[in-house]
Amino acid sequence: GDSGAEEEENVYVSDFDVSGLGFTRVWIPSSTDVSEPADFWFTVQNAGDTTRDAVYIKMGLEKVEGTVDELDLEDENFAVDYPVWGGVVEDLQPCVGDCSEQKQKVEYTITTPAELEAGLYAVIYTIDEHRVALGEDGEVVPSVESDYNLAENSFHQSRSVMVATDTLLVGKADLPNLRIISAETGNASLTVHPEKPITDVSVLVDSMVLDTVDPVNLHFALELPGHVVSAEGEVTYDESRTFALAVGEYGEAHVTFEQECEMVDVFEEPEGLDDGTENPDAEAGGDETDAEYETEIVDADVSQVEECKALRAERSINHDLGLYLSADDLALLQSTLANAAVYPNGTDEIAGTLVVTLDPEGAQDEWNDNQADNVKRISVVLMPTEPPSDPEEMEEPAEDDLEDQTHSAVGPY
Repeated sequence: GDSGAEEEENVYVSDFDVSGLGFTRVWIPSSTDVSEPADFWFTVQNAGDTTRDAVYIKMGLEKVEGTVDELDLEDENFAVDYPVWGGVVEDLQPCVGDCSEQKQKVEYTITTPAELEAGLYAVIYTIDEHRVALGEDGEVVPSVESDYNLAENSFHQSRSVMVATDTLLVGKADLPNLRIISAETGNASLTVHPEKPITDVSVLVDSMVLDTVDPVNLHFALELPGHVVSAEGEVTYDESRTFALAVGEYGEAHVTFEQECEMVDVFEEPEGLDDGTENPDAEAGGDETDAEYETEIVDADVSQVEECKALRAERSINHDLGLYLSADDLALLQSTLANAAVYPNGTDEIAGTLVVTLDPEGAQDEWNDNQADNVKRISVVLMPTEPPSDPEEMEEPAEDDLEDQTHSAVGPY
């Protein structure tokens, strides 16, 4: 289905679960500079059934060219280039009800390492790299089940590593950096039906560091291999077929983030307030106070100008959308479904990719010419089952099935 855009004043990365812990409201600043302080925070809860007396959580930075998807964190010897923070969270109780009483907010400030080069950095969380426990006096001590050597920073074999969906820009930016923070479908299996969206998608976007002034488009396409059957019955395979997807039931070609304009106050610094000049009325023995005098001058030096923005820095926009095929493309996919038995790979499903692109025209000048984080690719599948011709015969999927098949462009690595 479709819903209007929802704007958040703070940009939080997608929630994630790792090592039996649930992380929500994970805040990563959009930018910082070397040797400067930067604030981070997250909320953590225990997703298990038993109390976690003490959990060691470490955060580090890893340089990327444009997106966190470049990283491969599966190597058991992976070590973050720039570890910047580590802390112990104590007394994590199992969740009860909405878990509001058991959640803990963790806030911390780092000083960005002076040796960092300007660029984008992935923010990486490591859980249980060191196993810790609470001693008899409540102090944090090595766990009896752990054989790590803290001085040598050796790894515990059961550690878990998670990369946040967001990146951190280190350095000064003179242009905005458009990005898709996350994109996910409600169901990995595509629906080929004349009256239903082929899939639903939720997309979170923002303009990093600086506002984007000009309108920006968000485009959707489906890459799905298929075939064409000639009049003589010859099957020709097309491994790189791309379908344009319309947005919503009215078939818009894309979502456009339009300019929104408002009149804003511009204050001109009045003379005589900060240069040591005294209130002339007070000097002459008048009744006007210094505060009244300053207010009078400031009010006289306020003007209004029109300010227009399309995507605002530090404000993310979330869109929940239904995506539709054209009638011709729908008929072509139904033909593919009907002939799936001759599909060359012999599987019972056809794998494809939903491609979400922000500013596909490349109209916006971006920081460092970076457009790598303007694209998200989500794996989807087309099941080779002929849909019923009568829409009323279409069986609605169970709600539990939809929840179990959530597919995302980001996740644990």
